[in-house]
Order: sequence, then C-alpha cells, then structure tokens
Amino acid sequence: MTCQVYCQLCLFILLLNLPLYSGTPGLRAQPGRRTADMPNATHAGMASCGRVGHSTKHQNRIVHGANSTECKWKWQVSLRSEVNGTAQHFCGGTLISEKWVLTAGHCSAFLNDCKMAKLQVVAGGWHQDPKQDTHQRVVRRVKRVVVHPSFNVNSHFDFDFGLLELESPMPFDDCIGSVCLPSTDSTNLRVGTSCEVTGWGTLDMQGALPNVLQHALVSTLSPDACKQQYAKDNLTITEAMLCASGRTVKGVTDACQGDSGGPLVCLEGERFVIAGVISWGHGCGEANFPGVYARVASGIDWIQSVLSGRIAPEPSPAEVDFRGRMWAVASGRCSIDEDGCLRSPGYPDNYGSREKCRIAVNPAAASPISVDYFATEEPYDHLEVNCVPYSGKHGPNDIVPNSDIYWMADGSMQDKGWRLCPKP
Repeated sequence: MTCQVYCQLCLFILLLNLPLYSGTPGLRAQPGRRTADMPNATHAGMASCGRVGHSTKHQNRIVHGANSTECKWKWQVSLRSEVNGTAQHFCGGTLISEKWVLTAGHCSAFLNDCKMAKLQVVAGGWHQDPKQDTHQRVVRRVKRVVVHPSFNVNSHFDFDFGLLELESPMPFDDCIGSVCLPSTDSTNLRVGTSCEVTGWGTLDMQGALPNVLQHALVSTLSPDACKQQYAKDNLTITEAMLCASGRTVKGVTDACQGDSGGPLVCLEGERFVIAGVISWGHGCGEANFPGVYARVASGIDWIQSVLSGRIAPEPSPAEVDFRGRMWAVASGRCSIDEDGCLRSPGYPDNYGSREKCRIAVNPAAASPISVDYFATEEPYDHLEVNCVPYSGKHGPNDIVPNSDIYWMADGSMQDKGWRLCPKP
C-alpha cells in the first residue's frame, strides 16, 4: 500500500494544474508557556489568539472524528480553486494573523500567478452548503505565496510549510480569528499531549467528503516510535515532523485526503497553540502508521521572519534586468544559453525532481516561441505559458508569451526537458 498525501482528490489537483507527487509518500496535502509570551499575542488584533469562537449550532470526520460546532475553530480556513465556475476545496489552512495563512508546503509550492487567480481563501465557513452557515463566510484572494526554503530538500515533505499573504485582512469576530503561534524558544511537546486536528477532508481513504468541518482528538507520539514504524516502508521521519494519532470506540482518529495544510492545535492554559500542520501519512486511520505533521516549532523562526518582512519577495518583472531579451530567469535552475534560448534545468541532460522555475517575460520584446525540443513526464511535469500548461511532447510552439512562464516538475520520473527559442 502506498502512502497518501492528505490533499484533496486527485481530480481537483489536476484541474488546478498542481503536479501530483507520484511514486512518493502520499500527502494528506510548550506546556506551561504563558500566553503573554507568545509572539503573535502581542500584535494589534492578536490579543485574542487561540480562543475558540462562540458556537451557534451544535451537532453530534477527519477519520473517526465528529462534526465540529459552528464558529468553534475560527482559525480554520479552506483553500479553494475555481473550477468551471465552482470553488472546490483542496487543502486546509490556519489564520495566524489577519493577513497571513499557514498551510502545507505541498499545498502551496506550485501556486503561481496563474493558479492564484483561481485561488480563494475562505474563513468563517462551517458547512459545505453556505446556506447552512449562520455566519457570513469571508473570501479573500492571495497576494503572495512563500514556501519554506528547506521544503522537500533533504527528505520528502521535510519542512512542509507554506505561507499565504492575503490581499486584504480578514475581519476578526466571534467566528473568524487566529491561532497562537509557539514561542521561538519553545521546546518539543511532551509525548502524550492531547491535541485537536480539524478539516474538511474525506472520512476515510478515498471516501466521501463531510458536510461540515470535522474535528478529532489525537495524542502526540514518541519520535523514535514513529520513526521505527515508518522505517518499515523506508520512509523518513525528520526532526521537522511530528506524529500524532488517536482512538475512539469507532477506531483510529486521523487526518485524511483534503485535510492537508490544516492545523493540529494543543491547549496551553486557556488558548490553543498550533503545534503541527497536517502533512502526510500511510493511508488514513491505520493503527500502525500515525499521522505525520510539520512541526511548527521547527519552522517558527522562518515564519516570524516572513511575517516581519525580513524575507523579501521574489523580484517583480519590473525589477528584472532582461538585457534586451524577451525573457529572464527570475528563480530556479532554468537557464538561457548564448543563443538567447530558454532551457529546462540540466538540459540537454534530464531535469531534476521537485523543481520549479519562474521566467519573467518582457512583453515589449516578446516574439513567437520556436520549440527546439520538448519532452516531459505527462501531465505532471509541465511548462505554463500564458497560463496554459504544456507537457509530454506538446510544447508552446508559435505562442507569444504575455506574462511570466512557469516550469514545475514533480518528485517521480524525469525526462530530457525542453529548449525554447525566440523566433527571429
């Protein structure tokens, strides 16, 4: 049995044009610390971080979980992609301030300007049918995506963190608010700490989606025990990961597909602190394979650096030196040769796994593209030109680029890649 990333159904991801990590582990997608010491509790609008909301409806899965009460987990958001006029949930996220959402790296690493145009962050929602919510849900667009620089570098899903900056602040009220972040000097959670996991993911492996937000109680596990379990399948548990699992009379409680990016929160005093981001696991709700979360304490310095502005965004096209050419590599290992032709990483050798590039385009100097060579793993490794994905043997021949070009490769098979030249 393969492991599962706890992100939404594969169809949704393909429609969003997010490459799947085929052939890899599957994505799902300090006790005693005083609240006054928590960094985001001191910021304007954040004094009430970690306090559950006022519940207006009561009903009695995340796997073997239960329906939550409306407005309780007010930091939980839904990441949705607009597909054929309908916004469809694909990952969860957590409000850590009025303008920032913490989610999983695998939910956000391949978001670019094209995909962000279809992306919604929904807060204050509870039921899949908006008419069933008594609170008005709030929708925001995303201004910027920042992914942890060590995501997937040393191990699959290591440092599985992504941050989304919203175009405008979320209005905090009884149904929308932030969770508390751990302290920058926080130590590891004690083994056996009880925490809550929430999400709109499937109720079992490849199962149905719930109508309302689910929550379940889980307990943190020994890192050594978790490492031993996953070592049986040659899967690595790193220091930036946290394992947790629970049990009810119905069976093992766990996150599942569509829960990716959502929160694992633990009560400290009277407030909830986010300890983990739902990341991956072996199936869903399996007794011998606990859920794996990105350990927020391991990424807290990076999170605070992004929130404080100490990590600068990628350069905009206006800041790129095109040197008179129609394009320039803004990020990634793509390159431009002496003929002014754009090449995939490593070309003419195979490109690497889990790579991406952003190529800035100078519209004033743009001309039709001549495809000299094009071969990628279809449909997972693809080049986006004018927000249209090209993969396999089909390249963007005769297309005039009018916006940034994006290259994205998943973590499995590789091919020779591509070489694109401006037509004279």
